[in-house]
Amino acid sequence: MPLQVLDISGLFALGDAESLSESLANLITLRLLTYTPSGAPVAAPTTSLPEEIGGVRNWDYRYAWPRDASVSVAAMIGAGHTDAAESFLRWLVHHASGRRGLRPAYRVDGGRVPREREMAGLAGYQGSRPVRFGNLAAEQTQLDVAGWVIDALWTFVSAGNELHAKSWATVARYADQTMRRWRDPDHGLWEVRDRPRHHVHSKVWAWIALDRAVRIAEMLDVAPRKRSAWAGERDRLHTEIRRRGFNARLGYTRSYGSNDLDGALLLLPLTGCEPDRRRWTSPWMRYASSSRQGGRSSTAIRPARTGSRGARAHSCPAPSGFWRRSSGWEGRTRAGSCSSSCWVSQTTCACCQRR
Repeated sequence: MPLQVLDISGLFALGDAESLSESLANLITLRLLTYTPSGAPVAAPTTSLPEEIGGVRNWDYRYAWPRDASVSVAAMIGAGHTDAAESFLRWLVHHASGRRGLRPAYRVDGGRVPREREMAGLAGYQGSRPVRFGNLAAEQTQLDVAGWVIDALWTFVSAGNELHAKSWATVARYADQTMRRWRDPDHGLWEVRDRPRHHVHSKVWAWIALDRAVRIAEMLDVAPRKRSAWAGERDRLHTEIRRRGFNARLGYTRSYGSNDLDGALLLLPLTGCEPDRRRWTSPWMRYASSSRQGGRSSTAIRPARTGSRGARAHSCPAPSGFWRRSSGWEGRTRAGSCSSSCWVSQTTCACCQRR
């Protein structure tokens, strides 16, 4: 299958040259990381690049994560590149149709990710050991994955595209599974190598799975009984998230009963799950303060909390373009010196202070 040419005409609607340059670079990177025969996007082209030089958090990400593919769908639709979005969706729907349920990661041909092992004879990048082959996370329980897939299908159909029968069957199957499983603990977005917990981010994306399934069913005017069941379970989950996931002092925490913050929850206002502005404004301020002071958040998490030796390297939790979609909240603007689309307060970027 020949490599498709990336049409960038839709990018010019973004306006300024900096936005165009960043977005174009991101889209090119997505295409370069995509295995054209299957449409699978890999998370990395090589294995065991360290989070910090000499550290031990060196994972094998040469595989395709449905979560990443779902984000890619929205990126391509936003750039007007619908054929590339359809390619990602075909891969998602094909591998989401198995009876076993969604796995967190796949090989580019749809096969199982190899069992993780350490390659003792390899020195690693600049002496960063161990070098790993395979990824244990592919066998974890990550309840958010179904939400990402269904949300990608909602993004596609709400943009005016046709949803095929197999895609609708995928929505229904995973909405039904989410109804049965959202009460279970999981390993979460950060793939914590420890006992499963009730991660708030995972619960939010389980809510998204049910909410978007209801929206798709309403748009297509199908499955009234399923739609009613999904809506009822969605509302029960929403009540639990707001009751058990929220700490009056800290805001939304990483897991039920935890005092840890989670950078992934900075995207909560964009999900529609929390309508009360007061509940997410304060946590943003706390997160920025925690980042500046080296506090506990999912981007600077304590080793004991990850089940892995070595501290987690800092990384920005917001996807590219996040700030442009949320500009104007609480009077904050994007810092002119910051090259990432991350959260900023006035002219200071919480992320850049830690790079």
